[in-house]
Amino acid sequence: MRRTLTPELMDDPAIPEAVHRKALHGLSRLNGVCGVTSSLWPYLEDPLRRSGGRISLLDVASGSSDVPIRLAQRARRHGREIRLSGCDVSAFARRMALEQAHAADVDMDYHTLDVTRDSFEDLGRHDVVMCNLFLHHLEEDAAAHVIRESARAAKQLLIISDLRRDWQHVMLAATFPRLLTRSRVVHVDAVKSVRAAYSVGDLDRLATMAGLHDAQIRKVFPKRMVLAWSPR
Repeated sequence: MRRTLTPELMDDPAIPEAVHRKALHGLSRLNGVCGVTSSLWPYLEDPLRRSGGRISLLDVASGSSDVPIRLAQRARRHGREIRLSGCDVSAFARRMALEQAHAADVDMDYHTLDVTRDSFEDLGRHDVVMCNLFLHHLEEDAAAHVIRESARAAKQLLIISDLRRDWQHVMLAATFPRLLTRSRVVHVDAVKSVRAAYSVGDLDRLATMAGLHDAQIRKVFPKRMVLAWSPR
């Protein structure tokens, strides 16, 4: 299946805030039902153990930060701590993320940054750097830039999680989100996202472009993939 990248409705800077908020809530519900937190949690267990139960985590292109906030809550239930930082180009996403973090009683720093162009140097280095469901929005050069900068910011671990492109996933994206949210933006963008997604081979090639020659990529349910890389 050929990759087709087209502008998504949520990427429109003129999207009304009420529509944007409804879409972000819909995506959060999708992430929850699809078990994104459960698929990412095992990757954090080793850094948490080696750091005495306390790590810093930077979430790149964080949006409303539903995934890292859930990870921080899960860590707290296990008597551990994840200190969260996020970054995104959207000022509205920043406001919504901080609202949700406050409601969840999770401390979070959030920075406004165009991750497709800017250096991450001012964000500092973090034990874990994560980028979830963002690369499929990007052309290859921009995606490689995000991976490269994210790797430079990671002291222990880089995690890249994204969709996998295939026809079965297109059919799922055309139907399943309609059961969970009334957001038209999510209904339209879900299909666009799958058509724009990379394959496992594509992601491996992007990692090589970014200078990561020993990254491990694993398929996860449902129709997603996770890249893990350590600077050690």
